[in-house]
Amino acid sequence: ARARKAFAPNAARYVEVLAEQPRVAVEETKRESVDAPADREGPAELGRQVLQRMIDFITSGATISVKNSNDRIEYHVQGGNTGVLIGKRGQTLEAMQYLVDKIVSKKFEKRFRLQIDVEDYLKNRRINLENMAKKMGEKAKRTGKPISFGQMNAHDRRIVHIALKADEQVRTQSMGDGFYRKLVIFPKKRNGRKQK
Repeated sequence: ARARKAFAPNAARYVEVLAEQPRVAVEETKRESVDAPADREGPAELGRQVLQRMIDFITSGATISVKNSNDRIEYHVQGGNTGVLIGKRGQTLEAMQYLVDKIVSKKFEKRFRLQIDVEDYLKNRRINLENMAKKMGEKAKRTGKPISFGQMNAHDRRIVHIALKADEQVRTQSMGDGFYRKLVIFPKKRNGRKQK
């Protein structure tokens, strides 16, 4: 279907109307009523509203609490179908965070550090990744061979890098291209000694 653009008077936005679809009446809205609430409420509230609308399309009964700290906006989602909101390996959660970030940044013409967590999924995942990183680091030191994690997103790779940063016997490196990359833990060679 070919789309044509129709301008709604006094609405300050275009409305896409499909040529073959029945005619849709467009309610006229003044610019002030569209822009003022988001401007008055700020980025944290705009992000909450956008996130709530997304979640309401996916599940019901979910609520969002907002926490502002050190130029970081954190959204904590409770209730609803958490498995669907998180998605496989957290992909739905990542997608929602990406969209909320883009919408808020575009509206206020500034980048904000946003994080969305569902039922402490990210908090628990961080703890699990830190523990796994330490175990894999010990294995790399014990065997003298590189140990590879599967494909990981940037958030998870950062957790592993930080978890092993203080260990002077190993180094970590992301490998590959794109959003999902492998992370490899390399044992550092010990001076004057052969690795076992």
